[in-house]
Amino acid sequence: MSANPSSPSQGSRVPTPSGPPFDKPSTNLIIRSSDLVDFRVHQHILAEASPVFADMLTLPQPREQERDLLPVVDVAEDAQTWRYLLFLCYPTNKQNFSKLEDTIPVIKAAQKYEMEWPVTYMIDKLRAGAHLRPLFVWVIGVRCHLEQTQQYAAAAMRGTGLPNLESMLQSEGFGILEGTTAGQYFHLRQDIKVKFSIDWLFGQRTPRQAHPPVQTNQTPVPFSASPTDCASNFIPDDPPADCTLQCLGGAVFHVHHLILKLHAPSLVKTTAPGSTVHIDMDPGTAEEVLRFFYTCGDALTADLARLSAVLSVAQRTPLPSLAKAAEACWRRLAAATPLDAYLHGARYKLGANLLRIAARHTLSKRLEGVYTSAMDAAPARAYHHLLTYHAACARAVAAKYTLAAARWREALAAVLAAPSAVARPPAPAPAPTIPADSIADFYASPAPQATRTARPPATRTPESVLKTAETWLCALLERDGKAVAEGTRAPWAPVASAYAAGALLASPEAQAQAWPPARAGHLAGLVRAVGEVAATLQTEIDGAIDGVTLEV
Repeated sequence: MSANPSSPSQGSRVPTPSGPPFDKPSTNLIIRSSDLVDFRVHQHILAEASPVFADMLTLPQPREQERDLLPVVDVAEDAQTWRYLLFLCYPTNKQNFSKLEDTIPVIKAAQKYEMEWPVTYMIDKLRAGAHLRPLFVWVIGVRCHLEQTQQYAAAAMRGTGLPNLESMLQSEGFGILEGTTAGQYFHLRQDIKVKFSIDWLFGQRTPRQAHPPVQTNQTPVPFSASPTDCASNFIPDDPPADCTLQCLGGAVFHVHHLILKLHAPSLVKTTAPGSTVHIDMDPGTAEEVLRFFYTCGDALTADLARLSAVLSVAQRTPLPSLAKAAEACWRRLAAATPLDAYLHGARYKLGANLLRIAARHTLSKRLEGVYTSAMDAAPARAYHHLLTYHAACARAVAAKYTLAAARWREALAAVLAAPSAVARPPAPAPAPTIPADSIADFYASPAPQATRTARPPATRTPESVLKTAETWLCALLERDGKAVAEGTRAPWAPVASAYAAGALLASPEAQAQAWPPARAGHLAGLVRAVGEVAATLQTEIDGAIDGVTLEV
């Protein structure tokens, strides 16, 4: 914001009058917007509405050679923002706000110029409409730092359920999440899932418990307090540095021009030794990039946030050797901490391919209700896309479990229809290693007690045993499918329950206790059917997940 005479400014472009009601000849000041629209206003009205303008207008004005020219104040906001703002300041009918792109700039401008009444008026209007468009009001509260308005809107959505949030996003458009972080969106979702309480009605809200950050085994590289300290660890003193690298914020590194020319020729192609090179990096990222140059790639950081920033720089500059090494390291870390990798990748815009790799790794763990500190800097929209991807994968996987249960019933019917074999069945094909928890799942499942501990009664026929086998394996498959669909189990996990069942049935102990020799052929068919169901299910689950697309 600056004051200047009303002669044409900002190049040769000629300002445009704003039109009524801000074009009256009785005015004594011109507000010129960033898109060169002139608003003729009254100084005393602006001075009453804004202490900032009140102080500025008390300063001595430049003497004009032509007395009929009005003083001009150039402002950073566009004409639409100032038109809304002036309507709030003047005693006239107020305009309604229905779009984020209209509302947020006006509130931020009113906050900037300390216009207390317009801010209060807009907050009251927002709260009055919070029950109709709570997500709209919540986003405005977040982006304009109106904490009480944000909480008020969250309370209006409290206990309504996540499907209702999805409906609001569909109605408002997913672009409404722009400018909000994944952490803020996470806490909103947690609030929505919590049922209404009397404490919220009277404002006695329990402070939100801090979520501990995700602990990993990676030790971040410490950030040096000054450029000299961080460079002294790996930049040699002999020969002396002959180039200055200046980062964002004015921090500088004294480096060797030859090193930059070897590793980043695009940075120094127009400079010579002794010059200063300006780079679009923060000091921490520049430190990691230089460390890679001077150590020939032996020391890449294991901190995902810092590594993602380095990889982003290497992709943009471009720095092919650094990009290749950083991506390989990033992929390894993404396999261990996929949620953090995805969030940092979205924050630094590492590209759709890497985001999909990280998202695929997240499927091995539950996502809903899981918090990590990486959310506090990642975009909310990317996090929402990941949640949507998880839900779509869960639905696809649950359908495969249902199909496997039906296939198991068909396999049992075929086993019962086959003639019995007297000879013992051959040993089954080697099955994958069975985790201990899978065996525990089998014994905890609704399988008949006779097949686990004691010899069945003499009156029990193999057909009845097969019928019971149908019950317990179908129950296992349906249980796992339901858990995936409800989000209590990760969408992807090795299919071990059916393999465990097959291994137990094929064991000599099971054969001796549960099956008469005359019906050993049925057992062989049963074992084969279990193995086929398990092998087919795993392949189909992987295929179903591969068919789901992550939006980026």
